[in-house]
Amino acid sequence: NFQEKKLKGSVTHEFDKNRKVKILKLDTKYLKIDSIQDSDGNNLEYSLGELDELLGSALSIKLNPKSKDVVIFYETTDKSEALDWLVPNQTAGKTFPFMYTQGQSIFTRTWIPIQDTPGIRVTYSAKINTPENMMAVMSAANPKEMDTNNVYSFEMNQPIPPYLIALAVGNLEFKEIELLVIGSPREGGHTERLIKDLDLKTRVNFKTNLTKEEIAQEYAMSSIAIVSSLYEGFGYPVAEAMACATPLVATNVASIPEITGKYAILIPPKDSYAIADSIRKIFIDPNLYNIKAQEGRKHIQEKFNWTVIGKQYEELMRKVIKDHKTIIRGNNANL
Repeated sequence: NFQEKKLKGSVTHEFDKNRKVKILKLDTKYLKIDSIQDSDGNNLEYSLGELDELLGSALSIKLNPKSKDVVIFYETTDKSEALDWLVPNQTAGKTFPFMYTQGQSIFTRTWIPIQDTPGIRVTYSAKINTPENMMAVMSAANPKEMDTNNVYSFEMNQPIPPYLIALAVGNLEFKEIELLVIGSPREGGHTERLIKDLDLKTRVNFKTNLTKEEIAQEYAMSSIAIVSSLYEGFGYPVAEAMACATPLVATNVASIPEITGKYAILIPPKDSYAIADSIRKIFIDPNLYNIKAQEGRKHIQEKFNWTVIGKQYEELMRKVIKDHKTIIRGNNANL
């Protein structure tokens, strides 16, 4: 509901058939719970714990002995920290509003009653009803065209942390995306097989033996740069991408955080879902991340150029010389 800036619906949590617990506890924060039932339509007793400003309120649900799932009917409120609502003037088309969620790291509880901790993994399915001329997309397989009935269904069968459950609604259209990899895959290796299995041969390209100027040109023409290194010494690819004012996603390892500062999205290593979620964020709000990229370019220019670095080395050497203590060796020999 864009007028009231809230989501309203239900969530169903299914149980293992061998469950032994009698109380189901979920995380919530600033949600209005209307009612809770099991799959047979029986109302279930529940209570909300005391509100904690950081963690929210624990939702405790008393289960029937034969309950196979619970259905929670609820709606969000204007205090939800995971929901961002944009008016038409804030969007590219200036005609329709836009809404998106941001669950990291424990904000999913502000739009879904769930066990909301980054350490667990969940699968989910969803059905979203939207206003006319609006499309819903989620962190799952997505439709490519608007549905005339304004109903969109999703399914995520790969277990993911709750903060990666994501939703966006707006007047959207899909554009083809191309992935350019600077480097080459191993012939007959896993990468080549994966590209073939996913039928991505026309969407993934590799370039090698590029000059510095050609690399800079590729960065500058890209919408997003991704540096998914497991280790970086100085982090030249990160600095190069930032120097070209390209929105950056990089792994939070080694020297990378020191170089990027606050001007990139930092993610854990070996986390493909975090990469996908970061790409989604940038495409949802390109203006925000383009501004951040411009600030990142300025950061690199001011902090990481040879004039500045040379001066820092000079100051360091002067300090070492100044702080040097006289060493006495032999018969009053000063060294």
